[in-house]
Amino acid sequence: MGVNGFKLLKTSVSRGFPTVMLTAHALSPGSLKSSIKLGAVSFMPKEKIPELRSFLEDVVLGGGKPVWKKLFDKLGDVYDRQFGPGWKEKNKFFKDFEEELENSVKPEIKE
Repeated sequence: MGVNGFKLLKTSVSRGFPTVMLTAHALSPGSLKSSIKLGAVSFMPKEKIPELRSFLEDVVLGGGKPVWKKLFDKLGDVYDRQFGPGWKEKNKFFKDFEEELENSVKPEIKE
C-alpha cells in the first residue's frame, strides 16, 4: 500500500529482475499496456492470486523471460470479461503485440 506499482516496476526491471505485476484493482488495458512497455514479464489480476505459484513457475522455468503468450492463453477469458470481447483486435498496440508473440514462437518441426 502506498507504493506506485509502475515506479517499482521500473526500478525492478532496471536492476535486472524479472518482474510480475500483480494488481488488486487497476486491471485495465492501459495498466496492462504500461506493464508490457515497462518490461514486466507477466501481469496477474487479483482473482488469480490463488494460482500465483503456477504463474511464477512459468516465469522461473522460462528463465525469467516474458511469458505473455502463455499468460494470454491462460487468462484470455479473464481479460475478455474485463476488457470486452475482441479487445486485442480493437487496440493497435495489443494487435501488434500479439502478432509479435505469434511470430516469435518457432513452429514445431515434425519429421
